Amino acid sequence: RARYGLVAVWAVSFLLCAERSSSAAECNQGDVRLEGRGGTVGQGRVEVCDSNAWWRVCKDQFGTAEASVVCRQLGFSENGIRMAPGSYFGDPGHGPILQMSCSGNEQRVSNCSLQPSFNHSCTSLELAGVLCEALNFSCGEGDVRLVSGRTRYEGRVEVCRSNTFGTVCNDLSWGSEEAQVVCGQLGYTITGAIATEGTVFGAGVDPLFLTGLQCFGTEPDLLQCSFYRSPLIDYFCSAHENDAGVICPSPNEACSYGDVRLVNGRMPSEGRVEICFNGNWGTICHYGWSQANAAVVCSQLGYPSEGAIPIVFGNFGPGDSYLFLSDVSCLGNESSLLDCYHPLDIGTAPFCTHNIDAGVICADPSFNCTNGDVRLVNGITPHEGLLEICYGNHFGTVCQFGFGQTEAAVVCRQLGYNGYAIGLWGAPFGNGRGLVHLRNVQCQGNESYLLLCDHAPIDANTNCLHSQDISILCAGNRSSCIDGDLRLVGGPDRQSGRVEVCFSGVWGTICDNGWNDNDATVVCRQLGYPTKGAIALSSAYYGEGKGIIFLDEVQCDGNATSILQCIDGGLDVGVQLCGHGQDASVVCGAMNTSNQTCSNGQLRLVGGSSSGREGRLEVCIGGTWGTVCNNGWSNVEASVACRELGHSPTGAHTWSGDLSASSYLSSDLKCTGNETSVWDCPFRTRHVQSTCRGGVANAICKVPNCQGQDLQLVGGTRANEGTIQACFQQEWVTICDDIWFNVVVNVAAVACHQLGFNQGTAVPLRFSHYGGLNTSLSLLTMICGGHEAAIQSCDFTLGTCPQNRQAGVICPTSNDSDICTNGDIRLVGGASTWEGRVELCFNGVWGTVCSYPWTQLDAQVVCKQRSLGTRGAIPTISAFFGEGQGPVFLSQVECTGNEETLLECNRYAVGVENCHHYDDAGVICRPDNATVVCGDGDIRLRGAEPNAGIMEMCVSNVWRSVCASSQSTREEWVNTSKIACGQLDLNTQGVSVDYISNDTSVVRIHCVGTETGLGQCLTPQQDATSYNCYYLLNVQCQVPECRRKELRLVGGAMHSEGTVQMCVSHNWSAVCYHSWGSMAASVVCRQLGASQGSPLVLKGSVFGALNGSTGTVGELYCKGNETSVQDCSYTPTSCSSSNLAAVVCPNSSLLCSTGSLRLVDGGSQYEGRVEMCLGNQWGTLCSDTWSSIKAQVVCTQLGYTDNGYAYGLKYAAFGMGTNPVLNGELACNGTEMALLQCYRNVERISCGHAEDIGVLCPHRDSACPNGAVRLIGGRIPSEGRVEVCLGGVWGTVCHDERSWSLHSAEVVCGQLGY
Repeated sequence: RARYGLVAVWAVSFLLCAERSSSAAECNQGDVRLEGRGGTVGQGRVEVCDSNAWWRVCKDQFGTAEASVVCRQLGFSENGIRMAPGSYFGDPGHGPILQMSCSGNEQRVSNCSLQPSFNHSCTSLELAGVLCEALNFSCGEGDVRLVSGRTRYEGRVEVCRSNTFGTVCNDLSWGSEEAQVVCGQLGYTITGAIATEGTVFGAGVDPLFLTGLQCFGTEPDLLQCSFYRSPLIDYFCSAHENDAGVICPSPNEACSYGDVRLVNGRMPSEGRVEICFNGNWGTICHYGWSQANAAVVCSQLGYPSEGAIPIVFGNFGPGDSYLFLSDVSCLGNESSLLDCYHPLDIGTAPFCTHNIDAGVICADPSFNCTNGDVRLVNGITPHEGLLEICYGNHFGTVCQFGFGQTEAAVVCRQLGYNGYAIGLWGAPFGNGRGLVHLRNVQCQGNESYLLLCDHAPIDANTNCLHSQDISILCAGNRSSCIDGDLRLVGGPDRQSGRVEVCFSGVWGTICDNGWNDNDATVVCRQLGYPTKGAIALSSAYYGEGKGIIFLDEVQCDGNATSILQCIDGGLDVGVQLCGHGQDASVVCGAMNTSNQTCSNGQLRLVGGSSSGREGRLEVCIGGTWGTVCNNGWSNVEASVACRELGHSPTGAHTWSGDLSASSYLSSDLKCTGNETSVWDCPFRTRHVQSTCRGGVANAICKVPNCQGQDLQLVGGTRANEGTIQACFQQEWVTICDDIWFNVVVNVAAVACHQLGFNQGTAVPLRFSHYGGLNTSLSLLTMICGGHEAAIQSCDFTLGTCPQNRQAGVICPTSNDSDICTNGDIRLVGGASTWEGRVELCFNGVWGTVCSYPWTQLDAQVVCKQRSLGTRGAIPTISAFFGEGQGPVFLSQVECTGNEETLLECNRYAVGVENCHHYDDAGVICRPDNATVVCGDGDIRLRGAEPNAGIMEMCVSNVWRSVCASSQSTREEWVNTSKIACGQLDLNTQGVSVDYISNDTSVVRIHCVGTETGLGQCLTPQQDATSYNCYYLLNVQCQVPECRRKELRLVGGAMHSEGTVQMCVSHNWSAVCYHSWGSMAASVVCRQLGASQGSPLVLKGSVFGALNGSTGTVGELYCKGNETSVQDCSYTPTSCSSSNLAAVVCPNSSLLCSTGSLRLVDGGSQYEGRVEMCLGNQWGTLCSDTWSSIKAQVVCTQLGYTDNGYAYGLKYAAFGMGTNPVLNGELACNGTEMALLQCYRNVERISCGHAEDIGVLCPHRDSACPNGAVRLIGGRIPSEGRVEVCLGGVWGTVCHDERSWSLHSAEVVCGQLGY
């Protein structure tokens, strides 16, 4: 890369030529300078010299490193450098711009990276500027200086921090005390120090050092004052629009403190009020300005106070110095304005500008005028000038609004002039001063003087500025020209120039608003010049005129013979709001072309390597070639230029090359791309300039891409299909599908015939089916009769077509049947072969069917054609089975249901549709032999966990996702999800729901919240799948404690035994014993799979106490034939843990069944040691409280209940057992049916086998009756050992001292008959 690399760049080479040919001073390569407003040494806009031209520098990459190099090269200090905001030092308005990038160590900018900034990437509002300090600069912490003042005693305050000066904000705390500190710190007098606000001394640059200053006025320097920052202050101060300034008293004052004067009046007794402070004159803001204030000013100046008039809104012109006072309030008797009350410090005038400077008109005894007198001032002759009217012995102006030729005629007649009178808007003779007396003047035309015309109240608030003062041009006695005459001024020949028109003997210009070639044609015709090629030029193309601008918004149709005919609509001459920078010009056709090199309006491309096809665009104006600036120039305008030159417009684009030129036409063209000539393009202005800031217009025109009536199909997979491209003006253009329906069948037929496809029916396609082509021109609104030999012979218009609206076609061929047969139907995208998106074959291509409209009758025909039956056929719309990829063949299908094929139904022609794939139709057929996948209304959750996922419902034997309708509220989604969770036997509490993007077929449901299953929420069948859904319902149910109809036995050693718990409302509930019986126990055991044998019915805490807050149910009544205990009737109730139902179900695989009993080591089956089965193991029992009542329970369980009582025996009466001792307690009342019912497995003191219990059960075959006694072993029958019969067994009676006595013996002897 060259060090600059700029000379060869086309965009600026012409500028360099222009600079060399101008009077600008030459420069040396790599020089740098600081330019712009202020002229302060070391400050300015950065400009770098390259190729003998000065380049501005873009601020984008300009930082402290670049600023250091600039200041170093210019010999300034590298300390205290500050960078200015974008274009702080102004913009010259022309010249190239470059990007600068430095490391900061370079000695010269030429050692930095310099690159041109093209295409307006850096605007004139983004130019770099720097503020360098003098060599060896340094400042002490807290030093202050005054900048940009006219004397050293005034200026913007800057304070030094860290060896750099920065600004101080004049926020609400800035006042006279702070100004006194600054003046004192600088060694000046502090009395009378004035604090200024706003940008009196101009805006500074960053850094901003001090805000929120608060001084007492006695501090030695500013840093001794308090200061603070806040977001509000930072916002107020950040743009440097409120940098603080001071005016310190000067020892050489030009005026005395408090003096007043009147400035810019028409006479000494009137003018803008200025007051003197610290030797400086300044103005007064008009806020609060009153008649009393004016009276004091006039009295102080020696005029009468009576009749003093206050003037506001800067009507004596804006001041150019300080704004000293605001909100002045006088009583009227003060001797000096300074004696009046003014609440704000001198120099403080918030929200004021010089545009609202106050003024006065004092009564001047030496002047006199009569109410209604009028005069014209500032004109060259007495019969022209600014209109003033006398009222109250003061002349004032008249507002232009509503003032026209009728009113102007009254004024001229009052002044003694007859003839044409013109009211001129825009104060062409300068702004008036003082009062605006009249506004809204409306004359009939016969009034003798102006004051007789209707008008608003005199001296009321006119809301009119002096820039809107009316001026008058009266006819006078001049006859140098006739009204309506034209002339051309300033052009290179008599056929071109600035247009000037005559009124009242005065020549004036025409404003270029609305100025066009039709207006130029009329001008040329009126002047007698050829009108062919007449060109309208704007923006003072041939220089700015002088004097009056007579006409604006001229609207000629090109046929008028005089410019006056173009203003017949009532446009007032002179009523316009233009400046001379908008003067209109024309170039007429040449009368003698022998000395001209070109014809007006002719184009050419110059300077390119391909002669005539590329280069700089030049246009002929007035027989001379001129270069066109690239204002608004783009590939669109280039394409129009290429078309006009006879080249292909498609692909035309701008070009880079050596484009030096000497004169430039700026037109601001805005072409659409469809014009046949650049002169047909709308333009904002046409004017000449010495340089083109952004470059010159240029183009490359492409070689023709096609010839004659060529036609091609693009983008298809076969030669017979694709987007239609027709050759037009040597370029391929597309055909727009803006006119469609059945008329396009002829367009498609002509295209296919033109391409040689004549085997069948052509199918038109819409919406850029084969992809949008990038073309600048299309054939629109095409209508063919069908007999044309080529598309180009059909009717059409030229224009641009959206890239997604290009027409395509499928032409028929003899090989189409190898792929599929016209009219064939297939179903695509379904979960089975009997459902899917309907696709139709035509011309060997599969396409879809539009579902607008699409009914059950249409679906029925599709299912019939597919031999899938017609019963229950369901139509689907809105791409229920996904969007297709091919063309949309059919739309507006209306079947009766009796057709055999879809093509037999009433419909649009194949390919004639107004549909997109998001409306693709589908069907769900229901064949008789279909495999059952799921039942209608079934639901499931599709996800990684069984309790969470996408909700799906079975519809027509297919699982469908449930749509999260955007029309439903989140509460409705939750209700729907609760129903689903309940249907899935999951917990409905704590349900969470959200939605995910839809990627599958859906079903539409609507629940109200009372349903027990989602099947009850299904919409009518014909609408169930006809829904365009974007989100799916994603549900997370809570896993329940138990599921519906679950049952368990708790606490047992085996699964077939334990306390009964049944699942109720997804929670485990125990069963109370008071309604517990063999019927319910048999249902429980059957539900648990133990249906053989009889269960053992138990109660209480046989299997231990239950943990947790398990609920209970009671009133359990079973018939015995139920499949689950939940099918029995029951109600929620409460009972203690000792009254819970338990059961031992029969289990043939066990050694013994829990609770079973046996008698061991007895003399018969009715007696023995008691052993019970627990945990599939036999064990003995011991009990300190063992009794016959408890023994009766054992005998009852064993079935020995006949013939008497049972007797309990302790202390291993039948020997000690060997199996484990069951460490439990027996709490029987004798009514239990099984010992386990009164067995309590509780902690107790263990006992050994010596305490094993036994029983004697009664039976019919007993050897003796219960209670019988006998005497055994005596010498005679009346004596012996006493034995008693219990349970059919003889046994002895223990003798102990407490129980066996004489009374006992007497009972025995008596029982034996002794």
